[in-house]
Amino acid sequence: IDIFKSEFIKNFNLFEKRIDFSYDKDLIFKLNIIKDVVDEVEDDITEISEEDALKADKKSKLGDTLSLPIDFETLDRKAIKDIEDSFTDRVKNIHMEMIYQEYKNKENSIIFGTFLRSVRNSAIIDLKNAEGVMPYYEQSPRDFLRQGDKLKCYIKSVKYENGKLLILLSRADINFVKKLFENEVPE
Repeated sequence: IDIFKSEFIKNFNLFEKRIDFSYDKDLIFKLNIIKDVVDEVEDDITEISEEDALKADKKSKLGDTLSLPIDFETLDRKAIKDIEDSFTDRVKNIHMEMIYQEYKNKENSIIFGTFLRSVRNSAIIDLKNAEGVMPYYEQSPRDFLRQGDKLKCYIKSVKYENGKLLILLSRADINFVKKLFENEVPE
């Protein structure tokens, strides 16, 4: 919603109060531009003549403001591409934020994962909708991991910086053993 508004504001040099955005229950959105009804049009983006205003709304009169639908065909190719890119970036950020919150809530707990590969002595673990990193110093010296191995890991920390999600896993942390005992041994 904000993406479309900001692109129109940028492309037509409008103030935010000149753009009206609405959508119905079927999520079909409408973007309207607010125009002043004037005698003589000096700026066709923000003003409309009285006779054109009467065609759009029979009750309009000189000095009124009208909310008229914006024709998306008035946008050039670059503006449409900017809107698409902004929308894609916003969706990716929202998705990463949701994943971050999910794993942040699981911090300091045990999770199941699948070993994918090793990068510079760090194990990359698939956690279904994210990947975790287990540095060599957080790996058990007894582990010899092969691609596809299932393993339990302790989520040591979760960070989200500059659009990157880092889930630090461990199998050598003392809390890993504590959590295993808590889960396995009844009291």
